Amino acid sequence: MPSTSDSLLLVIKYLAALLTHKVCEVTISHCGYFVTTFKALADNSQELAASHERMANEAPQKVAPAGK
Repeated sequence: MPSTSDSLLLVIKYLAALLTHKVCEVTISHCGYFVTTFKALADNSQELAASHERMANEAPQKVAPAGK
């Protein structure tokens, strides 16, 4: 299933016939840039979250003494 950003890019490409050639190229390029950039950022965030999960699971559990 395509993501929302992929779907928006497809709609822009479909509607490109209604736009001038220059506007069309700029719009598609602009949307494509953000699709690529945001996908990369999301992937990096997922990797960072997974790394933090691993570190949290590997860290020794320190328990505070009772009454302190």
